[in-house]
Amino acid sequence: MHKRPMKRLRVKSKDKFHVGYERERKYNFLKYWRIVRYYVKRKYDLSESDLEMLLYLYDEGRFNSDDFKEYANIMHWDRDRFWNMRKNEYISVWRKKNEVANRKAIYELSAKSKRIVNLVYKRLLMEEEFSENPRSNPIMKGSTYTDRVYRMAIKKMNKKIRGSQSQSFEEEDNF
Repeated sequence: MHKRPMKRLRVKSKDKFHVGYERERKYNFLKYWRIVRYYVKRKYDLSESDLEMLLYLYDEGRFNSDDFKEYANIMHWDRDRFWNMRKNEYISVWRKKNEVANRKAIYELSAKSKRIVNLVYKRLLMEEEFSENPRSNPIMKGSTYTDRVYRMAIKKMNKKIRGSQSQSFEEEDNF
């Protein structure tokens, strides 16, 4: 009869452990996208689709209604989006329509829209803090549960921005 071999026991040494090295990530600016998006939507009373449209049009520069419709086709359907954005002064007319010369109207983002998009980029790149003043930041009032949750996240993000800014100032002093 054949005897079974003894079961091998693996002994884990407590003084040995695996050392893992974490790679530094090149890009992490979308880490706080959710917080920035909620802030902009809440402060400027924009829908998510309107914010995405502003981000798209910011890079386009001047555009006509066909360019606007091209990107609007991939969003959820809203027939009046263009006219609502014009009415709310997110889009301004750069050149009026001229039927005699057969020219279409050309539009551009208003100064208000450009300021909003710049704010989004600065916050995503952590170059600028969120205001913690309830007068200028409606989230800091904490009127809803969601606002209170985002308020804590904004404070944490601001603390991280202050920490990174103080490090950059110390590095400049060393040179």
